[in-house]
Amino acid sequence: VMDLLRPTFPGMMRSVRKNFFNLVLVFDPVKPDARDIIRMSETFVSNMAPVRFGLVFDTRAGTGDLNNLYRTINCAFNYMQQKKSSREALSFLLDIYAVTEKTEDVSLDSVQKVFKKTNTKLSKDDVDDALGEDSDYDYGRQLSEEFIERLGVKKTPQALMNGVLLAEKSLKSDDFEELILTEIMQQTPTLQKAIYRGELSDGENVVDYLMQQPHVMLRFVD
Repeated sequence: VMDLLRPTFPGMMRSVRKNFFNLVLVFDPVKPDARDIIRMSETFVSNMAPVRFGLVFDTRAGTGDLNNLYRTINCAFNYMQQKKSSREALSFLLDIYAVTEKTEDVSLDSVQKVFKKTNTKLSKDDVDDALGEDSDYDYGRQLSEEFIERLGVKKTPQALMNGVLLAEKSLKSDDFEELILTEIMQQTPTLQKAIYRGELSDGENVVDYLMQQPHVMLRFVD
């Protein structure tokens, strides 16, 4: 963690193999309003920015006739993440958005087609097992709903950096990158002081330390 104290050029992020900066994106994977920030997140990942990303699917709209769509996209994402990698799961999500009109909701047909195209070695039965009603990959939806309920927000998309809820109005492609970089620059001195004072060392879990800080809200009241 001492590397965080080394001098750098102004505005430069320090690449330290610790989870100093953790960004959680809460969004509806079917709706179009979060696609730009998901694409921007992929840019951070591909450029190996020192930010750990977490995605939370808001599947609360997945009831009735929409249950099949939300279950399928959730199963497909989980399959890609488990069988391949988190990065390929993110790319898979972006591939779905690429074949969907910018202002339209994701369709069940597009999810199934992109999944089959990405997993050409799977038979029809394998695809049905992965995406069907009894799929082993249909997990996480209830946990996501509980997370969003504890967070206390009424609508998504939302973003949290180290437990701090970011301004909703800035969650747009034009502002998102600057928002993240600004938040990192603002939080870095606090972490540096903690390291300098001996409050944060290599042997400690950085995320646990961050979640114990007084500025982290356990629940957001809208």
